[in-house]
Amino acid sequence: MRWIKVAFWVAVIVTAIVLLVPGVTVLAAKVWVASWLPMAAALDAADVTEHADKLVHASLFAILGALGMRGWQQADQRWRVLAFLLGLGVVTEALQAIVPGRSASIWDWLADAIGVLLGFGFGTRVVRQYFGMTVLSKGV
Repeated sequence: MRWIKVAFWVAVIVTAIVLLVPGVTVLAAKVWVASWLPMAAALDAADVTEHADKLVHASLFAILGALGMRGWQQADQRWRVLAFLLGLGVVTEALQAIVPGRSASIWDWLADAIGVLLGFGFGTRVVRQYFGMTVLSKGV
C-alpha cells in the first residue's frame, strides 16, 4: 500500500512539472512527438491537436485520482485527496498565467476536475472488483 502513496506523490510532482513548463518546451515536445507520427502533416493540417491539452490535463488528473483512491482507504482521507487534487488544478492554472508561453483557462481546470472524477471512479471500480472480491472470497 505504501508504494501507491509514493507513486501518487511522484505523479503529483510529474503533473506539476508537465503543467508548468514554459510554452516553448511544450511546443518542442509537440514537434518531437509529431516527428514520430507517420501522418504528422495531415494531423497538423487538420489541427487535431487544437484541444489536445484538455486530454493531457484530464489524463494526468485521472491517474492522480485513481492513485489517490487506491492509496487512501478511509472516506475522510479520500475527501481530502479529492479536495487536494481539485486545489492542485486551481493552483497549476493560476501559475500557468505567469509561465511564459502558457495561459490559465477555466476549461483546463474543468478537464482536471473531470479527470479526477474519472480516476476516482476507476479507482473505486478496481478496489471493489479486484480487492473486494479477494476479501469476500476469503470469508472475511
